[in-house]
Formats: sequence, C-alpha cells, structure tokens
Amino acid sequence: MKVEFFDLLVVFSYIRSKKNMQTQVPLNKTQLEILQMFKSDLPEEEWVEIKRIFTKYLAEKAKNLANQVWDKKGWTNEDMKRLSQEHLRTPYKRNK
Repeated sequence: MKVEFFDLLVVFSYIRSKKNMQTQVPLNKTQLEILQMFKSDLPEEEWVEIKRIFTKYLAEKAKNLANQVWDKKGWTNEDMKRLSQEHLRTPYKRNK
C-alpha cells in the first residue's frame, strides 16, 4: 500500500491533537501576568491597539537581533541580495 502525503498529514494531526489533549501545561508567570492585566473586558479598539503595540515591540526585537547578526557576520548589501536569491528548499525525490 502506497502512503500518500495527505495520509501522513492526517495521522500526524491526529497524534498531535491526542498529545495536546493529554498534556496540560500550567501557565507560566508571564501568561498569568497578562491574564491578570486583562481580567476586565476591553473595548475592541483598545484590544486592537494593544495587539498593534505588542506586534511592533516583537518586530523591533526581531529587527535588532537581525542587525546584530548582520554586524557580527560583517555582511554587506551584496550579501543580502545574494541571500535573497538563494534557493534553500530541501530537494525531494519523486516517487514513481
């Protein structure tokens, strides 16, 4: 019997869902703090603003980390252009 990619996805999803149902991880300190901060219901526009601020914060952290790597490696704009055009996907063999 030939196993198709879709079949593997179905099996993987089932195993993952079972694992998630059986494993209950307690909330960490950060998660508890956030829940405490938002125990009252917020208007939609305030919630949108909070998500925007949080997203901006995470984007800034990612940009700073990328800049640190850039500086550490001594990359130039030419290096970035070359990296952006590189094909880094894993080659897959077709089953016949």
